[in-house]
Amino acid sequence: MEAFVGAPSVVDLMLFHTTERNLYKRLFCLCRLDTEILSAIVALWLWFESIGYHGFIRHVYSYSDQVLLMFVSEAISCLEVLHRSKRISGYASLEIPATNWLVKDPIDLKFFDCNRETALTGIQTIEKKVCNIIFDDQLLLHATTDMSQSRDLVVKLFDEGSSIIDAGILQAFKKTPLVSPSPSSSSTSSPSPSPHPSLLNSLRAFKYPLMHTLSPLQGNSSSPVSSPTPSSEDRRSMFITFSKGHPITKEDIAEFFSMTYGPVVENVMIQKASSGHRPIYGRVVFTTPLMVTFVLNGQHTAKFVIKGKHLWARMYVPRPATAQISST
Repeated sequence: MEAFVGAPSVVDLMLFHTTERNLYKRLFCLCRLDTEILSAIVALWLWFESIGYHGFIRHVYSYSDQVLLMFVSEAISCLEVLHRSKRISGYASLEIPATNWLVKDPIDLKFFDCNRETALTGIQTIEKKVCNIIFDDQLLLHATTDMSQSRDLVVKLFDEGSSIIDAGILQAFKKTPLVSPSPSSSSTSSPSPSPHPSLLNSLRAFKYPLMHTLSPLQGNSSSPVSSPTPSSEDRRSMFITFSKGHPITKEDIAEFFSMTYGPVVENVMIQKASSGHRPIYGRVVFTTPLMVTFVLNGQHTAKFVIKGKHLWARMYVPRPATAQISST
């Protein structure tokens, strides 16, 4: 969509950001989050787009609710880092695999620690000049009631001459230099922009219940009570099957998922079939449990085509072994 010439009206702005508005409403119904947190999450994702990661929100919006919650969880972790008064410490993991896959760059929470001032400035500016308008239904009602004042409302909110659409506010951050995290990197201390302690408390209050909701093993209550307690590797595993007579090599499977999602595969194990038979199942072990949910798009099963051969996948549930699986 082309940028508007001059200052757009409220209606123009909301139409331009229809996907963001729909995502905001979907997140509210799904998470029942505080509106301040919702606005900050969408602003973070808009900031990703502003620094060159185009289509981030469109892709996030296309995923299932379960995968969308993964992105929400990672966004909350990013915002929590940005709004802390001290450098990050005490995190069980710095990885943000879903976000990392969409931006196609190797970033983790250290990225936000090293670029705190730049990120906060961008996110807070987008919140003020975009989110505070497009998520205000009362403003929309006022604008549609009196169309002659619609443009003036936008100008009044953030000064005449401020451009807030594609060629303006989102475009402005593309030339902002960002720091690549390194062990010696240090976060610049600056009084402006300032973190929001109240927002940090709200983020923490929601973060931990959400992590329980995102457990990849949740919903498997139909499994027998006597099933083995899943190990760390089991939690990161996806069970795979092949069409009879058409197995796929470990190398092709690993290459497919690595090319699609990045360096997320730790191991691929294939059934060690008896002499004269071909393997019909195996297991993919990812680097993090959340990748299982992400690859399956929150569904129970998924189908992939690898070099013309079909591969069916589902969440791995450990059972007493009846056949050997080889990882060598």
